[in-house]
Amino acid sequence: MYVEIVLGPLPVRYYPRSGALGKGDLLPGQDEGREQSLVRSDRLRRIVMPLPSGRSYRLFLHWSDGTDLEDLDRRIAEGESCERAFDGALAGGDMDLRCRTCGTDFLAVVADAGTPLLGDIANRLREHEFVDACPVCGAGWQPHVMHAVEAA
Repeated sequence: MYVEIVLGPLPVRYYPRSGALGKGDLLPGQDEGREQSLVRSDRLRRIVMPLPSGRSYRLFLHWSDGTDLEDLDRRIAEGESCERAFDGALAGGDMDLRCRTCGTDFLAVVADAGTPLLGDIANRLREHEFVDACPVCGAGWQPHVMHAVEAA
């Protein structure tokens, strides 16, 4: 279940945490289990952005500033204007990531600085708290990882 909202200059489909994903919510080539593992996070929200070609592009929004996302979900569902609630969000895409030190595989969400949805990307990147090290062994890894869960 999603809610249509306008984010920045574009309309997007916003998926609250409580919304289960159905087959119609998946884009071609997406794995349902992978999507479900990410949408369960309390710091991520899934959005789908339509492209001019008629296709769609899926991103995840991540907050590290303490924004109450359950409250945001409720307010969006009730039709409230919530533009300021996205001030602390950063958009990103998912990728497979392996720690070079311990070899643990992760499903990660990494910041995407090229999205037109959120302004002032340089400040957002500077202020955002990232997962700077492997959650298993503590070794440093690639920059701009916003979220990481061990791969199943």
